[in-house]
Amino acid sequence: MDTKKSTRRRPYQRELAVWMKFKRQPAQMTLEQVLVCEKRYHDPKDGVTRRAAFQSMSRSGAELIKACNSNPDLAASALALSDAACEYAGRLRHLAGIMESAGTRLMLASAAESAPVDREAA
Repeated sequence: MDTKKSTRRRPYQRELAVWMKFKRQPAQMTLEQVLVCEKRYHDPKDGVTRRAAFQSMSRSGAELIKACNSNPDLAASALALSDAACEYAGRLRHLAGIMESAGTRLMLASAAESAPVDREAA
């Protein structure tokens, strides 16, 4: 009989490790951080940036070039809009990461009843 210890993992060992790590995880944001994020993602200027950026997407490249070449003030505004749109996109990526993390945490929490149990450790 082979007396070597099996290197195969117990069923659900990986899932149990993930779940136990999550169970010990502290809150990921303070209430103050939540309030700061709420304000950050509800900036009224974002609506203006978003609408102007959408409008620029409804114009061809040639139309945008012609408009900027014919009006220096419009060219300066386009450059400012470019900066604002890029900054806004970065904040949206950050928000998307927070939402994905929250979704994962909530999924793990809601699966608590069916969480894997390590019978050998119990």
